[in-house]
This record gives sequence, structure tokens and C-alpha cells, in this order.
Amino acid sequence: MTEDKKLFLDYLMQVYGQCNTHLLEQGKKRDQVVSFYVVVLSFILTNLNYLKRDFLGRPTVLIIYATLMIAGGIVILILADLRSWHTQYLGAIYTINWAIANQKRFETVDELQVQMKAIMEDSLNGGVEHRNNPWILLRKYAFGSTDNMVYTGIVFLVCLPIFGIIGYFNWSLPISEQVLIFLVAFSLILYGSQIYLAKKLKQGETYNTWILSFDYNGKVGKDGSRRL
Repeated sequence: MTEDKKLFLDYLMQVYGQCNTHLLEQGKKRDQVVSFYVVVLSFILTNLNYLKRDFLGRPTVLIIYATLMIAGGIVILILADLRSWHTQYLGAIYTINWAIANQKRFETVDELQVQMKAIMEDSLNGGVEHRNNPWILLRKYAFGSTDNMVYTGIVFLVCLPIFGIIGYFNWSLPISEQVLIFLVAFSLILYGSQIYLAKKLKQGETYNTWILSFDYNGKVGKDGSRRL
């Protein structure tokens, strides 16, 4: 093994360790965001009568419900972004695993880098869009993994204040119709959130990540100028 190749493999192992560390951090951030929203939601819903009495009266309820849904929407965006980074780190780890396992097949660092880039490009060009089929979209992104089910659960919690909004306007609807309205609203919000999640995951999969970028000197244009 040449000295350059040994140094390159050592570098890959360092990147591998950093990717694993960041993966754990992404999981912790997700848990913190979810826990924070659940705690706030539980506190507000269990103390709603006291808040209504001590603040602005009945309008306080509508403000609280609207705030909960807005905050929940922000949580959904954050979770989708974390999933995108999670995808990038996993992709880098898979590529490094392959490189370490197959490094003996390549005599030089350049040959190994070329093959690693080919693997990443295959990943970038792969994947199938399912946005035109809501059933495939929901099955894949709503219940396809533990992370997806956590995401779906948060969407459900975000939709809970809809019941309170219905009650606020005193529509005097039977419980069955209230449940129907909730289910329709939940389905629409879930579908929209899954489209957003699919978009973010696709961005993570198709992003030519800097984690394993070997073009440290930038790219050179046709005119010889350097583009960073």
C-alpha cells in the first residue's frame, strides 16, 4: 500500500467517525424537538381553562390553537430538514464502507476516488418520484420506517387543535361530523407534509454533498478561470 493511499484511507476513517457522530446528533435534535412540542402541547391543552380565564378570555383559546398549529408546522419543517441531513450522512457512510471494503482492488488514490464518485453519482441519479400517486407516497413516507411514523405522529398532534377551533365557533356539529372534518383536514395536511418530506429527502439524495468532495481546489471553467 502506498503512503498516499494509507493517508487517504485514514482520512476516510476520520470522515466516517464524524458522520457517525453527526448522525447521533441528528437523532438527539429530532428527539429534543419532538419532546419540546409534545410537552408544550400537553401543558397548554391541560391548562386551557386557566389560560382563558387569566388572559384575554375566550379569544385566547383561538390564539392558542392557531399558535399551536403554526409552531407544529415549524416543527414539521425542522424534522424534514433533519431527515435530509440524515440521508446525506448515511450516503457518505455507505460510500466509505464500500471504499474501505474494496480498497485493495485499486492501486492508486485517484482510481479509488473515481469509483467513489461513480457510486455517489449512481445514488444521485437513482430513485423514483411518487408525488403523482398519493397512496404510494403515503405508504412510503408515512409508515415506511420508524422515523417516518414519528413524523406522521407529529403531523397528527399538530392537527389536534382543529377540534378546538371547531368548538370555538360553536358550529354545533354532531361529533361524527367533527371527526369527519378532522380526518379530512388531517389527510390534507398529512399529504402536503409528506410531499414536503419527499422533496427534502430527494434533495438529500441528489445533493452532491461536500462531505466526500475531493475537488478541494474548486472547478476550472472552459476559459481557465476557477469557480469555487
